[in-house]
Amino acid sequence: MPEAVNGADEKANCVVIHLEKPLANGIDTLTLDFDRVNGYTLTLIEKAARKEDRELLTPALSNIYHAMVAAKAAGMHYDAILKLSGKDFTAVCLKVQHFLLG
Repeated sequence: MPEAVNGADEKANCVVIHLEKPLANGIDTLTLDFDRVNGYTLTLIEKAARKEDRELLTPALSNIYHAMVAAKAAGMHYDAILKLSGKDFTAVCLKVQHFLLG
């Protein structure tokens, strides 16, 4: 389970994920503040995800969409999310998916 492996803490509309491999700048935690995300931003992110993957059928199940939502919720650039290790990226995507579908 990602939260056990990555030590994710959930508080209100925020999820703090302790990264197993820090980012290049030394940051070792990501805070996903889902209060930064509203319907308008989700719609814009969906359009951007569809531009990147023209065959995208279900955004709520897409890692591209999850990464874009995570970037918005974390207040960071999309590329920074993509540069996470595979294990950290998967943990972030699962937390976003839980937010979207939970």
